Order: sequence, then structure tokens, then C-alpha cells
Amino acid sequence: MYLPTGTSAVIAFLSCASSIYGHALIADAYGNANEKVRSRGLGTTSWYNKGPYGTDLHPWQTEVSIFASSAIPCCHKPRKYQPQGCGLNLGLVWRKEIRPSAWLMLHGWHSPTIQNLFQAQRGYSLDVKEEVNKFVGTNMVAQVTAGGWLRMRVHQVNADGAGPFMCKLDHTGIGNAFGPLQNLKENIHGDKHSINLGTIHKGNLWITYVLPTDLRCTGSYGNMKNICLIRCENKAANGPFGSCVLVQQIVTNVPEPKLVPKLVVTPKPAVPAPVRPPTKEELSVALGGEVLPKTVTVYLKEQQKIPAEEKEVLAEAEKANEEAAKDDENVAMLDYY
Repeated sequence: MYLPTGTSAVIAFLSCASSIYGHALIADAYGNANEKVRSRGLGTTSWYNKGPYGTDLHPWQTEVSIFASSAIPCCHKPRKYQPQGCGLNLGLVWRKEIRPSAWLMLHGWHSPTIQNLFQAQRGYSLDVKEEVNKFVGTNMVAQVTAGGWLRMRVHQVNADGAGPFMCKLDHTGIGNAFGPLQNLKENIHGDKHSINLGTIHKGNLWITYVLPTDLRCTGSYGNMKNICLIRCENKAANGPFGSCVLVQQIVTNVPEPKLVPKLVVTPKPAVPAPVRPPTKEELSVALGGEVLPKTVTVYLKEQQKIPAEEKEVLAEAEKANEEAAKDDENVAMLDYY
């Protein structure tokens, strides 16, 4: 891999000095055909079903898929939405480019060298075939029926990992034939930028996508047939963020789908009382070190309130962030994969 040197390297590093990452992923999923068969977002590990949780870049943001190019905004340059594929996460960049390089492994996650790498065009995304084969090999494929549903638990890493989410379907299971985004039967709350300070690290953030009645999944991996992919994403200004989830269509001897809980989906914050404005420190933790566009930051300060019970959550996240930062300084690049 070519790495710039000398003055050109310094200019390159300084030109991309912002710090923006991804903030929501699908940590659990199951379908109406068999609720005991669980799955999760492609490119993620079971690590996200454990705690405690922080909000900072490493390690909590590294498995979130970002559906735009460049994946990490830089220098106020325009980004292009990626309607196909399953996005890119920083963990993949780490595995493909950082881990193989002894020189890069000497640097911490927040070093200018690594930041510049994350904020440049990478030219690749998650390998859908590779990821799907991992899930098929471990029988982690949610089972659904035509007209049924897929229910997914969102892990909101920090402030702009909230809803509302929308999902779309690829009948081929390959990842390059996604149809239009669809509204959900069950959603989680957030504002027009998918920001909600009151839902960070909540364990009950579920979304439900209803499958079409004429569903016909045609993908095939190994001995598993009738595979589809479902991609879900939010409206974050620095995203969109989310995950792709693998499903198998079951076509025989399946009971009628049970009704999913009804939720009124409104694209505005749903914050319980009592509330108060977040402190500067709490807002910093909630954003996980992220630099938001100025218009979003102004909106956030004007509109957002923080539930009283969220203070403890953010305090725990701050402690986890501090511990991770110490590890990052002492051991440089850590292998969490």
C-alpha cells in the first residue's frame, strides 16, 4: 500500500482533520418463521450484545456500516450515497490495511495517520459473499415467510444512531439489487437527523420490517437456498448508518405470521420526563467524539433535552471511553476481532 511521506503527508493529514464516525448497528434479529433462529448485521460480532458500552471510536463504532462514500466525511467535501452494497465499516479497514502493516500498527486509533486513512476513499466495501458464508456456516440466518416480518434490535452507539429507520430488500441475496427504501411497521424515535440523546445504549430499541406477500428469495449459499438480504439505515447527516441482515424464506409448513407490536412512528424525539439540557460534558460523550455539521449542532443544542435517567448511562459510557483510550495509548492498535 502506498503511503505519502514528508510534507505531502503532513498536508494530507491536516486536510482531513475532522473526526466523524458511525453510530448504530443491528445487534440481534429474528423472523416470524422461527423466533429461535437469531441473526445480526453483516460485519458485526456478538461483542455488541455484551457491556459495558462506550460511545467513542474504538472499539464501539468500528462495526457500524456506513452507506456513503467516502465513509468518513472530510474537509466539507460532498459525499455520494451508496444505494447498493452493505456499506463499509472501520473494522474492515483495520483488517485489510492496518493489521497487515507493522508500521500502521504502531499508531493509535486517534492518530493523524490512522484518521487520514479512515477519511480517504477506500475503493472497497464489505464483502457480502464472505460475510454471508460466515453466517450460513454458523446457522445464523433469520427465517421469514412471504407476508411475514423481520424484527431487529438496534444498538445505538451514540447520539446520531437513533431512528427513524427505513429498510429495503434484495431478493437475490447478493447485495447489488436492493429495491426502494420502505417504511417500517415498528420503528425507533429520532429527529430529522436521527439524533436522540434519550435512547443511547437502551436495550429495547426494536424495528420491524414487513416482508412483501409476493416475496421470492432466490439467493443460494452452500446448501442454503431461498436467501434474501435486508438493509436498514437511518437518516444521520454523517451516515446513513445501519446494517444488512441475512434472511431465508421458508415456504412450507409455517404458521401464519403473528402480529407485531403496533407503534405510531413519528420522526421526532420521544423523551420521557423529567428532562433538562445536557451539560457540555454529557453532550461530548453522547456524540462519541464526533464533529457534526454546524447546522446539525445548532439544531441539537436548540431541540434536544436529556432524560434524567440517561445521566447514569452517559457517565458509564464516559468511563468506558476513558478506559479504552488508556488501552489505545498503551498498546496502540488493539485486536478486537
